[in-house]
Amino acid sequence: MSILGRATARVPEARALLEARVAQGKTTYGTTLDENQAPLETRLQHALEEALDLLQYLEWALEKAPEPGRAQLQMLAGLAALTVRGLLHPGERPLLCGVNVFNEAYEVSTHVLDLSQEEAARLEGFDDLMNRLRHRLVEVIN
Repeated sequence: MSILGRATARVPEARALLEARVAQGKTTYGTTLDENQAPLETRLQHALEEALDLLQYLEWALEKAPEPGRAQLQMLAGLAALTVRGLLHPGERPLLCGVNVFNEAYEVSTHVLDLSQEEAARLEGFDDLMNRLRHRLVEVIN
């Protein structure tokens, strides 16, 4: 399956946007990601650069967004930060990449789970939080 096909499988509602990005890449660079012969290290460096840009765009948006939209942007910025850390520290578990990773994952997950402060305080650590998040995501997907 192509890169476009796998990306579309992850986010079906973004198919047209993904196809447009492939066309833009073909026009700009003369190739697609599938056709590109760049080595893994080069592609991961590009991914890191894009993730850094994403994180900065989301931080900017957090400054400008009205209060009702800030929680979702905060969650997305946390996920972008986790992506950056994962690319900076390949092979390491996110928990080992930095002290704030747990706090970011915790904040992101509690937003997704819509937990009150009291409910969040009763969680039994990172594994419990991730299990609850996994179950919630399965509910949303189904």
